[in-house]
Amino acid sequence: MDLGWAGVAAFGFGIASALIPVLNAEVYVVGLAAASSRQSVWLSLILMALGTTVGKVVIFESARHGSKRFKRRRDKAHREGTAPPRTRLGRRVRVAGDVLLTWLAHPVLGPVTVLIAAFVGVPPLLLVAALAGVSRIRVGLFAAAVLVGRLARFATIAWPVLAGTS
Repeated sequence: MDLGWAGVAAFGFGIASALIPVLNAEVYVVGLAAASSRQSVWLSLILMALGTTVGKVVIFESARHGSKRFKRRRDKAHREGTAPPRTRLGRRVRVAGDVLLTWLAHPVLGPVTVLIAAFVGVPPLLLVAALAGVSRIRVGLFAAAVLVGRLARFATIAWPVLAGTS
């Protein structure tokens, strides 16, 4: 595959995989590393990490702007008495979300939490992106942590495949 088209495809797949969880970026990275030259793999990994970052920023911004509307609807439901009852699972999810929001609002723990989610996948980066959008973390800091974490993850996955094809 031409180096330019491989990069465009990797960037596009990065965006798509960030928005659609069933599209597995890691499987794409393995296939890319097995089928491409070393130079095109590294360029494609950088472009894929950029694409993934763009997709996660879309989620971040959607959560940031949508959270205001959601809060208004939730408050209205509580006032009218139409809010769903809280279950034990619902309370646990709420507590976990509150912990993540606390971490994300912290000037040091916020970027570290995003970086870990982007590199390790725990907590899931999709969830972290959405919660980061409603926290106080700045979009630039969020995007930088996602980019560094995803690039490190993709390089870590591609490296053994590239070493085995030499």
